[in-house]
Amino acid sequence: MSVGTLLGAIGLVRIRILIGSAQSAHPQEMESLLARREYSEKPVEASLMIVGYQYAVLRRPFPEIHGTCLERERSALLLWFAIMFIGVVLVLAGFAFEVFEARSI
Repeated sequence: MSVGTLLGAIGLVRIRILIGSAQSAHPQEMESLLARREYSEKPVEASLMIVGYQYAVLRRPFPEIHGTCLERERSALLLWFAIMFIGVVLVLAGFAFEVFEARSI
């Protein structure tokens, strides 16, 4: 479980760094993207994470991201989302194993 927690935390931090650097480098583009997606005018971390997930994992095209550093690092963003999801799965598997072990006693 601790390995899963560590992987999930590292993935989440790296995702926040990638998306945060894209937002700070291209604030107008990110604000326009969030406004078009009907999120708040001011970028909020949760809305940035949702857009990042849709862009990297679901491969949704966003014209506002064209030419930004986030476009160049799309595969890295996908990798960190995958690592975060693997960490979550490992934690859930650890909990399931603990429950199964407790019931067998």
